[in-house]
Amino acid sequence: MSLKSNKIDEILKKKQLTWYWLFQHTTIGKTTIYDIRKGTNKHVEFETMEKIADALDVSLDEFRTKNKRLTAGTVKALDINYLIVNLYLDYSKKRGKCKW
Repeated sequence: MSLKSNKIDEILKKKQLTWYWLFQHTTIGKTTIYDIRKGTNKHVEFETMEKIADALDVSLDEFRTKNKRLTAGTVKALDINYLIVNLYLDYSKKRGKCKW
């Protein structure tokens, strides 16, 4: 089983539903559902995951495999980019080149 199929299985069990129920409540083919369940379909299309999330009434975020939290390094990089953009805008305004 893949991480996605494990997560889907977990949600199905929590809601007391089955993979067959999922097949019946989406327009996803039996083969695709079977491949996802067995983990043979490693690269599930976005639209397929969207249909699964809608049927299970969960957010697509439930199926993320990577931690998307900001780290100190990314925050620092965002702060530097913000500072550069603001310095440029201030400089442009002073020179009359910025129309904002």
